[in-house]
Amino acid sequence: MLAELQIADFAIINRLTLQLHEKFNVFTGETGAGKSIIIDALGVVLGDRASPDLVRAGASTARVQALFQLDAAAARRLAPVLEQYGIEPSEDLILTREINANGRSTARANGVLVPVSALREIGEGLVDITGQSEHLSLLRPSAQLDVLDQYAHSLELRDEVSGLYRRMRQLEDEISSLVRDRQEAERRADMLRYQIEDIESVGLQPGEDEELAQQRNLLSNAERLSVLADTAYNATYGREFSALDLLREAETALDELVGIDPSLRSSLEMLQEAAVDVEEAALAVRRYRDSMEYDPEALAQVEERLDQINRLKRKYGSTVQEVLAYLEQSREELDSIEHGEERTLGLRDELEGVRSRLSERAAELSRVRRAAARELGERIERALEDLLMARARVEIEVAPKAPEAGATLTIEGREVGVDSTGSDRVEILLAANPGEPLR
Repeated sequence: MLAELQIADFAIINRLTLQLHEKFNVFTGETGAGKSIIIDALGVVLGDRASPDLVRAGASTARVQALFQLDAAAARRLAPVLEQYGIEPSEDLILTREINANGRSTARANGVLVPVSALREIGEGLVDITGQSEHLSLLRPSAQLDVLDQYAHSLELRDEVSGLYRRMRQLEDEISSLVRDRQEAERRADMLRYQIEDIESVGLQPGEDEELAQQRNLLSNAERLSVLADTAYNATYGREFSALDLLREAETALDELVGIDPSLRSSLEMLQEAAVDVEEAALAVRRYRDSMEYDPEALAQVEERLDQINRLKRKYGSTVQEVLAYLEQSREELDSIEHGEERTLGLRDELEGVRSRLSERAAELSRVRRAAARELGERIERALEDLLMARARVEIEVAPKAPEAGATLTIEGREVGVDSTGSDRVEILLAANPGEPLR
């Protein structure tokens, strides 16, 4: 229902806010009071053509805003249109139209900028404006279909058909996209295979570059490291009057001293511990010196390995971790591409099942509609008798859609068109007088 209408700077209206009752509202007044202007404003917010002349004199912009509160049937009816324009469905729908004095206008639905034609599409499902030369929504085939489905209590079945139809079109689009992109995907797969092989051939390990850099540092400084280790060893242990010899000499003297004055025993013990530590350090340095050997071949191997790793870094990432991450991503992408054909086959199988189910449910919906159409037509004819139209004939025609209308399915052995409402074209036909054809 239309719950509120706000009008600003429109024709002779400065500011007006109308709170409407949920049942019946009447506007009365003298000619020129503005009754028709309110209807004109409502028509503008529902997508009617707007002229700059509608902007109130002295104003730069006219603005009309309408608040509609939707029931379940209206929400269902408008859902496809709202979805088309990216409008989130809700119980409240706010339509806004602004007209500039320069002739330009903007339209919004729930704050989303939409073309004026969208307001017309939405408005058709919300409001009937009738007059001497106006048309009722009842004359639209889509509205007649809604009437029949409401009478037949088939809206739930129709929603099921609509869901199957949307899934069918979605699957068709996905399959077309996969087939269309297959050639490009194959080119991408070739490149991924090359890159994966390029990285895997190096056998990269996490942290390997840091270890190799340390090895290179040692190998390239092997001679100097050996000289320094030898100097340290000789100074502590390996030559006459080394640090260890002097400690042993001091230890002998203190040992004799403690025999006379025990107060220095702790100093003797510290000296003995120092001698042991120096000896162990000296022997460790000697082992290091003996193991250190300048090996140009080993250094060349390390340099070559680092060059391989740096080449991968230049191409696939600034660190070994990034290169390995790229490798994993490439494997996953390649796997997805290589299984693309399987994905296509799976989608085709699903599509076949959806089309079969859609055919069954659309056929069931058609049977329900045809039965309800006969009953409703007879009831309308009986009601027309009260209007002294006893000889009027009413027929609600439920005919299959033409195959070119939307998708095409085989239903009950016949090729028919199908869309989100099913496979039927519904039309209410009337012959008001004897001898006249149904029209």
